[in-house]
Amino acid sequence: MGENGKRIGLALSGGGYRAAAYHLGTLRALHKMGLLEKVDVISSVSGGSIIAAFYLLHKDEPFEQIEQSFRKCLAHSSLWGAILNLAIVFLLPALLGIFVSGWFLFLYLLLYWGFYLIPSSKWIALYYDRLFFRKKKLKDLPDSPIAGINSTNVATGRLFTFSKQDVGGYDYRENGRSIIKGEEIPISFAVASSTCVPSIFSPTQIDKRYYEEGKYKDTLLVDGGLYDNQGAYILTESTNKLYRVENVVISDAGNARPDIKGVRNTICLMFQSIEVLMNRIRTIQIRTNIYNRTKKNSAYYAYVSLLWSEWNSMVDRFMDNIKKENVPELVLSAHRISLDDVIAFREKNDQNAKFRIEECFKKSIGWQVLLDSAPSKELHEIALSVGTNLTPLSKRKIDALSAHSEWLTELQIKTYLPHLLH
Repeated sequence: MGENGKRIGLALSGGGYRAAAYHLGTLRALHKMGLLEKVDVISSVSGGSIIAAFYLLHKDEPFEQIEQSFRKCLAHSSLWGAILNLAIVFLLPALLGIFVSGWFLFLYLLLYWGFYLIPSSKWIALYYDRLFFRKKKLKDLPDSPIAGINSTNVATGRLFTFSKQDVGGYDYRENGRSIIKGEEIPISFAVASSTCVPSIFSPTQIDKRYYEEGKYKDTLLVDGGLYDNQGAYILTESTNKLYRVENVVISDAGNARPDIKGVRNTICLMFQSIEVLMNRIRTIQIRTNIYNRTKKNSAYYAYVSLLWSEWNSMVDRFMDNIKKENVPELVLSAHRISLDDVIAFREKNDQNAKFRIEECFKKSIGWQVLLDSAPSKELHEIALSVGTNLTPLSKRKIDALSAHSEWLTELQIKTYLPHLLH
């Protein structure tokens, strides 16, 4: 919780292991700034859910130890073993079935009963458990920060959230509480539900034993990024007050640059198509959250994006946001920027006022020191080259991703959430 008594939320986007490594830098920056222990809610989707759950299970350990352990998981472990096991257990018998029963019967069964014949999400959950979560359940998560592990519920068209305190969403509540008893749900299942890319992995379903007696409702859970690829929705738009916060840090590992060279088959094309959809959702969310503040959504945001690299333009962006009235008065006051200068700059384009605002802002955030420590373009290109998948990452790639987010997180918090530091 911030010094002003307002709650702090951290949103971790999707993006496979790329996102997990990217968010590591965001957590590191928050730790160094003394804000990580003040975070009230961590909301995550897809790849962001991997690091969110891992961090929360180990939050009482020294941060350096958490980072070292997580880096080892990203660098030396792979979920492709799950795919190999699937091939051995299911596909080899299937090949035999082709010769015995014929192609048409096999294709019919695969098309109509594929998720039952090949429950890939169960194997992914098994490997998540082995690599990251070690049999832990939702009840093992800390009371604070509150976890919000998000998936998309195809059965309702809404977001479905796993946490220690509450499981489900609007459609699974009666008399103000959830009908799902989620304490015993494995964390690996929750994270698998958050990361199951539709058509690639089978959807997950909440077993009847987790429901209150006689209150079972169908679920069909897939990647949370289909509904909210930034993880910000429950922090600012949900009707559940458990998750609502006033200050939001969004760590976005999305990469909008298309990679058509890697599209050589149907599965790759499907991944690329889903990425296009998620990028569109991301653009709408940015406009809604950051540039269209309303009474309903009046939170303060610090947005951290993998796509940003033109560091010299960051001051100009801040000035442009002031001009367009996208910087709240609380933020201006925290920077000790004269409101008279702001009015003169907005209404008269007063260049002297603009100069005073810039100088005041640069001094407030320690701009020159930050600029001198900015990541290189080479590091940024390495970070952008990392794909959205679950294959092991080299130290070089983890360093590049986490360095970018660490630096940008510090800059954006000092710029747009300075009131948390005073």
